[in-house]
Amino acid sequence: MKLINYFKLKRKIFQRLKKELSKDLLYHNIQHTKEVLKSAIKLAKLEKISKDERYLLKTACILHDIGYLERYEDNEVIAVKIAKQILPEFNYNPEEIKTISQIIMATKMPQTPKDNLSKIICDADLDNLGKKNFFIKSNLLRFELEKHGKTLPLKIWYQNQINLLKSHKYFTNSANKLYGKQKEKNLQELKERLKKE
Repeated sequence: MKLINYFKLKRKIFQRLKKELSKDLLYHNIQHTKEVLKSAIKLAKLEKISKDERYLLKTACILHDIGYLERYEDNEVIAVKIAKQILPEFNYNPEEIKTISQIIMATKMPQTPKDNLSKIICDADLDNLGKKNFFIKSNLLRFELEKHGKTLPLKIWYQNQINLLKSHKYFTNSANKLYGKQKEKNLQELKERLKKE
């Protein structure tokens, strides 16, 4: 029954994201939500998370950026508000909703996960820091920020990205194993690009 409710919810949320998200969201779009979900499922299996907990994690993943429907800043608070409104319709109980809300809030930058599920969503949300497509995603985020009035010269953007990669730590061993080496390569490449600017 739980899985049926989850799939019904997922269908509804994805329809809303597809239809209602601003086209200016070049990074925080439905594709990002799908990628975070896929990555979180992979990490949860590697971290040996139980099926019941994976159900809560997956639910948090599909809802974690729905706050962008209403506003760009502090969207996590809106995502939690929407989650609390919609989840009872799909037979989620108050305890589950509380856990899902905590998982969503952990994705707010700077990330502050307090438990395993929150650590996994945080790692999934920023897995691209340690992927080969890092520079593609980074550019999408830069252009998205420009559309929201946050224009940065390329030199400053690169420096900010270097600072992010230097200070960022994956919270799970699995994410470190999967993405650590490539993250280091991306950091070196950023330094090279900064030199050329």
